[in-house]
Amino acid sequence: FHNRRLTEENYQKLLELVQTARYSEAQELLSEIVSQEDRSVEKSELTFSLQLLAGLELLTAEKNLEALELFDAALAEDRSNVNAWNFRGVALDELGRHEEAIESFDCALSIKPDDYVAWACKGIALARLERYEEALKSYDSAISIYPNYHKAWNNRGNSLDSLGRYEWAIGS
Repeated sequence: FHNRRLTEENYQKLLELVQTARYSEAQELLSEIVSQEDRSVEKSELTFSLQLLAGLELLTAEKNLEALELFDAALAEDRSNVNAWNFRGVALDELGRHEEAIESFDCALSIKPDDYVAWACKGIALARLERYEEALKSYDSAISIYPNYHKAWNNRGNSLDSLGRYEWAIGS
């Protein structure tokens, strides 16, 4: 992010909370981040970050279309922002626009190939399209980057189960 308020750690946590529908926890974290606002940040940087934060707040309130509009506005300012692409992907996925979500996650991954949350979110979108083999590859990519990412392991097991690979699913 362009300022200090939303660190990479907080970003990863927020994305995970939103993707797992833990909206009240995400709202609490957002409130904490906003309360720590750095007043010395330039207005353009603040505007960009506030668009992302406002979009996240809308995601936590399950107002996905409105959130998408803010993420699109943020991307109009900075198309190289991985976080905006990922949040856009989550909003699209929640709207049932899974193919577009995958495209957004791919944009994020083209900028930051080691973004394990983007790989896992892409896997979720692929699984929702019943493209389980591709989803497995995405989960495997996430796990290769962050082996302790339990959400990717869990979703990997669910995809294996959907493919009828029950023994493999249990081990996942």
